[in-house]
Amino acid sequence: MADAFDSVRSQLCIKWNITIGLHWIQPTCFMPLDAHSRDYLADVYGIKVKGNALPTGEEYLAIMDAIRAATDKPFYEISADAYLWKPAPKTPWGWHPNLTEYDPGIDQDAWDTLLDDPVIFNMQARALLRRMMDAGGKATCSQLAEKYGENMNYYLGAANGMAQRVAKALKCSLWEGKHWPILFYGKSTSKEEKGAFLWMIRPELQGALKSRDLSDVPLYVDHNADKDASASDGSKQYWWLNANRSIWSFSEIAVGEEQSYTIRNEKGNPRRIFKNFLDARAGDVVVGYETTPVKKIVAICEVSKPQDGERLYFKKLRDLDAPVPFSDIKSDPVLSQCEFCKNPNGSFFKLTEEEYLRLEEMFDEDDASPVQTSAKKPYTDAQFLQDVFVSKSDLTAMKGLLERKKNLILQGAPGTGKTFAAKRLAYAMMGEEDASRVGFVQFHQSYTYEDFVIGYRPNSEGGFDIQPGIFADFCSRAARDSGRSYFFIIDEINRANISKVFGELLMLIEADHRGDSVELSIDRRRLTVPENLFIIGMMNTADRGLALIDYALRRRFAFFDMKPALDTPGFLAMLQDTGNEKLSALVDAVREVNKEIEKDPALGQGFCIGHSYFCAQKGVTDEDVHGIARFEIEPLIAEYWFDDQQKVRKLTDKLESVFNA
Repeated sequence: MADAFDSVRSQLCIKWNITIGLHWIQPTCFMPLDAHSRDYLADVYGIKVKGNALPTGEEYLAIMDAIRAATDKPFYEISADAYLWKPAPKTPWGWHPNLTEYDPGIDQDAWDTLLDDPVIFNMQARALLRRMMDAGGKATCSQLAEKYGENMNYYLGAANGMAQRVAKALKCSLWEGKHWPILFYGKSTSKEEKGAFLWMIRPELQGALKSRDLSDVPLYVDHNADKDASASDGSKQYWWLNANRSIWSFSEIAVGEEQSYTIRNEKGNPRRIFKNFLDARAGDVVVGYETTPVKKIVAICEVSKPQDGERLYFKKLRDLDAPVPFSDIKSDPVLSQCEFCKNPNGSFFKLTEEEYLRLEEMFDEDDASPVQTSAKKPYTDAQFLQDVFVSKSDLTAMKGLLERKKNLILQGAPGTGKTFAAKRLAYAMMGEEDASRVGFVQFHQSYTYEDFVIGYRPNSEGGFDIQPGIFADFCSRAARDSGRSYFFIIDEINRANISKVFGELLMLIEADHRGDSVELSIDRRRLTVPENLFIIGMMNTADRGLALIDYALRRRFAFFDMKPALDTPGFLAMLQDTGNEKLSALVDAVREVNKEIEKDPALGQGFCIGHSYFCAQKGVTDEDVHGIARFEIEPLIAEYWFDDQQKVRKLTDKLESVFNA
């Protein structure tokens, strides 16, 4: 064994992975010695593997013997324990107090609870923590004062007061009579760093803070607040900001995110129309314009903080669902006189109130504002079961799959009511009939990414504009109405080239990635599939001309088989209501045909004839029923057994016998 180990060990690229491979082959005989497992063995059993070099065969077997001597557990249990083991946290090098000297004993869950207490974590404490987290979790009081405002004593008082309140609430012990180690590690600064003593937030507290929204306290102290409040008119101002796509883009900024723009160029000279930067005040409206090649207003922003001598600060409020092209602006009699249109050289331009209000009319506010709601007709599970011939357990299963996976495909043979059921499943999930929250598209062989997500469309000037596709538009609509569910239905989902049509959405539609965003390659805007959007696809399992659905997409969908409902109580009741004996007899004959389909190894259950062919209204005539058999069912049978005309004649004769009796 040792010789075989050494023989493999001498090969190129063989490292500790040989021990992992041995464990996979014989988990009862060999232990993997990856870095984590080696640390575990040293910490728990005191078995230390010397150095980082791979041991020889004899040394490896000796380590196995040492493990057996230390514990009765089989190797596979030890390996599982090692996987779950978390090493004790270590104090970062150079910081104190060391964990061996002091530990306040507060884990992340305890910090989570404490952070909800407004007495312990008052506004001053929250300001300190927000600014330290923004600075990377560590800073001196002088650094905080210089970057965010206030003075050094403000942060010293905030830290000591907060630590004292925590100590009192939890009765924490202190380190050398000091309170600050409850919150921080500390160390003296270097000569290059501003301040005398550097604090770093303890990892447990940092973990709790990362899940917290501290935006109720300002990140920066607004030194200009008094000046702005005393402005002569105090009215809101309007501005136009250019984004050079080769340098930056509004699409790179998340909604609600603060950004800054330098008020001087790379040579340190004031930018053109420098007075605009000086006059901008917090709360002013900024329209975001993307220059060539986009040449559209794409976003609405707000000045979040006046210029500080170096930068002007703004926050994105929203993206425009229908960006306004420059050609429309230039041709407008009001906007053509704006500062930017007269001389586009520069980056930050003044807009009059009249010009902004004219732009606002072009922003399509009805579409960009939250969706208006109105009373709709209720739709219950009982109504669904009356409309769609499935069992209650089937409905429960479909709803459960949609809730869990967010994406569901109804698959089945022709006539099983997939399209009919999809829309009513959406209504059942909503609890009301609201067609405005249901999107629909039918895929075909020519359907593309440009139709579905985003692409170029011809414009009135003979050129092309970038326009969002039907699904991107629907995602934006659902995102603006996050309190209600939206449903996007895709008929014939396997008729298109799925990978090409969905593109980046293969990740975004996955339940675990809802709410995430990706940058689209065409115009660098970011697209999100919101959590309140559900996708229902329909797939015909009996069409030989269709390829199998893409496996990458298949993993992201749940699949539900829609079967012929010829024997369900609802369907039988419908048959009886028609009062047509020929229709009932035809259904009996089709049941026999379906048995032949199920027995055929080339067909099977997925090709059975569905109930939708026979969903007729009262007053249906015998001629109508004969037409269903002759022009709908019989051609389907001929297609199924195109290579067996004897069987075709036998089964069509069975159907025709209904009308010859």
